[in-house]
Amino acid sequence: MEAAAILAIALLDYADFALILALLLTNATISYVEESNADKAIKALTSALAPKAKAIRDGQVRRVTVVGLLCLLRGCSPGCHGARWIATSNGYW
Repeated sequence: MEAAAILAIALLDYADFALILALLLTNATISYVEESNADKAIKALTSALAPKAKAIRDGQVRRVTVVGLLCLLRGCSPGCHGARWIATSNGYW
């Protein structure tokens, strides 16, 4: 479409040039809005799907997003390197 706009102005066809320019601007605006909405949707899905865990930060228990390796501990599993047990939900260590 850009080539058509250049050709229309070169041929001094101002009506066609104005129409083509209006279509280009409309297309760019719609594309920007759709891209922005898609980016917001991806961020919302990413934050909703991010695994959360309780952790002690600055002396307070907070829910934090788990980054990196998530340790799944069952029964008598040895645990993850560098992880410390503070408490469990069922009282067993």
